Amino acid sequence: MRYGIMLLLVLLVSILVLSGCGQQSTTYSELLSKRAKVTSYQGTVNASTRQKPMTMLVLMKNGKMSKMKSDMPSGFILLDIDKNSMYIGDTTKHTAMLMTTDKMGSSKLPDMDFTSMLSAGLTEKTVSTKTEMVNGVKCWVFKPEEGSKSLVECLYIDDQYGLIHKATGMANTPPDPSGKGNSEMKKEDVTFSYDRINKVKESEFALPADMKVMNMEDAMKGMMKGMSKNPPSSVPPPAP
Repeated sequence: MRYGIMLLLVLLVSILVLSGCGQQSTTYSELLSKRAKVTSYQGTVNASTRQKPMTMLVLMKNGKMSKMKSDMPSGFILLDIDKNSMYIGDTTKHTAMLMTTDKMGSSKLPDMDFTSMLSAGLTEKTVSTKTEMVNGVKCWVFKPEEGSKSLVECLYIDDQYGLIHKATGMANTPPDPSGKGNSEMKKEDVTFSYDRINKVKESEFALPADMKVMNMEDAMKGMMKGMSKNPPSSVPPPAP
């Protein structure tokens, strides 16, 4: 009787392994090759240095980030990669500052979403031999290759969409509550959750209809012109 039970258990384990349910390892290339296509998502970032989670919307085109919108304490930041523009919106004043990077002599805006940026330390041959549940989602645990100058120590990536759900040891500069400008770099764990995948519409990245847009370049010219008309009064040097 006992021998029969043991034989049955061995057969069950063999069936699970042969069917793929007992997969013990995967490479980053294998994980990405079987993931579902991601065209957009709404995610929430939780980090210990933020008083509240940060919400972000991402629109993808041809596998790269096309638009991204994230919240700020008094408004939002909107990146439009196609137009190489960035808007800093203030919802309390109903204004948005527009910065077009190619006119400011800066490099183009990044065309990668947060997942792509953080996984830059992984190669196609990077192997994961461990899985872990993150907020109810099964994820493979990857360690970036040595010498890759990765921003993190470990990445937890699901094998359904290839999205990052957790990053450990992320380098960050938290705000200094004392106001003394302490910029000491610290490491923290950051988790990512996804409320909507492939359900974010492009219309959600439009600026509010009543929001006044100001061009940063024009604002700087106006500021310089105003300073030329009203130069600061000279201050005599202190007496010896």
